[in-house]
Amino acid sequence: MTLRQPQAPHRSHTRVAGMETMSEATPIAGTPIKPKRKIWRSILSFILILIAVILAPLSVTTVFAVSQISDTQRYVETVAPLAESEAIQTAVADRISDQVIEAINVDELVDEAVAAITSGRDLPPRVADGLAGLAAPIESGVDSFIREKVTEIVQSESFVVAWREANEIGHGELVKLLSGDDSGAVTAQDGALVLNLNQVLAQVKAALIDAGFTRAENIPETDAEFVLFQSDEIATVQSYYSAAQDVGYFLPIATVVIALLGILAANRRRVAVGALGLGVFVVMMAIVLGLDVARTAYIDALGTNISIAAASDSFDTVTVFLFQGVGALAVVGLVLFLAALLTSSLQFARVIRQQIIKAAGWTNQGLSRLGIPMARLQPFWARNARWARVIVVVVAIVALWLPEYTKPSDVLWATFWLLVALFVIQVLATSRPNAETETEQRRPSQSPELATSDHSQ
Repeated sequence: MTLRQPQAPHRSHTRVAGMETMSEATPIAGTPIKPKRKIWRSILSFILILIAVILAPLSVTTVFAVSQISDTQRYVETVAPLAESEAIQTAVADRISDQVIEAINVDELVDEAVAAITSGRDLPPRVADGLAGLAAPIESGVDSFIREKVTEIVQSESFVVAWREANEIGHGELVKLLSGDDSGAVTAQDGALVLNLNQVLAQVKAALIDAGFTRAENIPETDAEFVLFQSDEIATVQSYYSAAQDVGYFLPIATVVIALLGILAANRRRVAVGALGLGVFVVMMAIVLGLDVARTAYIDALGTNISIAAASDSFDTVTVFLFQGVGALAVVGLVLFLAALLTSSLQFARVIRQQIIKAAGWTNQGLSRLGIPMARLQPFWARNARWARVIVVVVAIVALWLPEYTKPSDVLWATFWLLVALFVIQVLATSRPNAETETEQRRPSQSPELATSDHSQ
């Protein structure tokens, strides 16, 4: 007969009248209570990550303003290809041709030629009328001759050189204008940024004289101008440029630091990384759409005296690195989000990781069969796998940080090679084929009842 042990009094009985029962004061087993400090850490992490996401697009535009607009060499290298743009060549040729024709006064020149032929001669009315009728064809011929010569120069290598030199000289004036000084060659005339092309006009004048058109000697020393950009928001652009110069490279560095602090402060850092990546991706895609809308609005707002094709080429060329920087950061955000997702405890993520581990095990086994001593390498890499992963991640980040301009394709290639390196580390750290590992993992996972039954047998 089995004696029943006396049961201890239930802990929920009230000890003293008016006191809470122990069952009310004691948490139920398996129900953790989140301390207030964990809640505050989550709030702090959310705020820091939100600030980093907001600062991310401002950091990209700041770097663009400081490195692209302020640096003469980079600016000239950026706008130099415009000299070979068909739209730019056509616009410059038309602008200079109109100025040359106006300076020469072709109408007056033709009238003088007709008057010289008919002067002092008793010509029949039919002949006189015929000579007068030739005025229009002669004027058209002179006009075509001038435009042909100007086009030849604009399409030649000399124009490429002149374009670079004009931009080298004008860049300082452009920076001066953005800094608020409107006394240089590049001026805010009715909201337009105007580049002086006197050197090109001088080449046109010399070419016309060499071709026997001596009347070109009368072309005065006047300014040949080409509109680079036109907007009614020059004052706003000046304000943004001044602010960008003040913060310089400090803003992107501060943004990275704030993002890291937000991740470190989080209770669940993987979730914080995913939230940061998703936020950056969404914001950057919104900026891309915003830039595209701004481009359309800028083209639509141009005056009739500005070539739409030339303005489009100018806008696209000057902002190409801004688009690339925004796109690259969008890809970085997407990579961070996917990395957090694939390393999470979600079922599909675990399945993917298991398949990668299997592939690493099969690769390890295949290399062993080829005679490579994987068993000797495995202990070292198993001990240092975590540090090896950290190192390759840091190398990937540095590889993206060092170039002057990072393109979305650069981020994709860096991610690809990072994944290859991580897989290699997994292969080196794998001790045996995954099938054997799974077998070993199943044995201790048997239920206690089954283990007891086996033991009793």
